Amino acid sequence: MVSSIERELKTLLSKAEYDKLYTYFNLQNQPKIIQSNYYYDTADEIFKQNNSALRLRVFDNGSSEWTIKERVSELESIELTQFNREKVIDVPQALNEDIIYSADIQEFIASRNIVWTDIKRTMSLITERYNIDVPYGLYALDYTQYPQAEDFELELESEDIEVALEQFNSLLASVDISYKQAETKLSRAHRYSTNE
Repeated sequence: MVSSIERELKTLLSKAEYDKLYTYFNLQNQPKIIQSNYYYDTADEIFKQNNSALRLRVFDNGSSEWTIKERVSELESIELTQFNREKVIDVPQALNEDIIYSADIQEFIASRNIVWTDIKRTMSLITERYNIDVPYGLYALDYTQYPQAEDFELELESEDIEVALEQFNSLLASVDISYKQAETKLSRAHRYSTNE
C-alpha cells in the first residue's frame, strides 16, 4: 500500500494539439500504456461529497491497483493506493472488504461511515497514455474514451509544483497551445454522460 500526495497540472487538448505534442515528444516508437479505469461510489455519492474518488485501474499487462484520491487543493490530492497481488479476472460491480485489503483505504471508508455493500461501480473509461519523464516530473499524454465521448489531455505530475507550473506553461507556449482547464476524468465522464 502506498500513500502519497499527488501534485499535478493538466490541460485539455484538441486532437490537433494532441498530435502536435505526440510529434514534439517523439512518441512514434514509444510504448503506450492502455489502462481501463472503473470508478465506484454509493447511490448518494458519498465519495463525491468528500471530494474523493475510488478507482480500480487495470493495465493492459493484467496488473491492477485500487486508488482513493482525495482532493485537498486545486493542484493537490492525497492518494491511497493498493497494488493488487492477483490479476483482475472479473471487474466487480459491487465491493466488499475482502476485495480491498489495504488498511489505509479500509480506514478511509470506515471513517466516512460508508457501508461496503453500498459501493457500486458507477463509471468506466479507457485511457491510452504515453509517459514522458522530465527532470522536474512526469508528463502523461492521454487519449481517453468514455461511453459517450472522447477527449485528449496533457498532465504533469511533479514534487515541485512551482517549477512544474513554470515548465508546463513554457512548454504550452513553445508549441503554441493555449491552456484549457481540465476537470478530473471522472468529472468529465459525469458531464459527458449527462450531456452538460
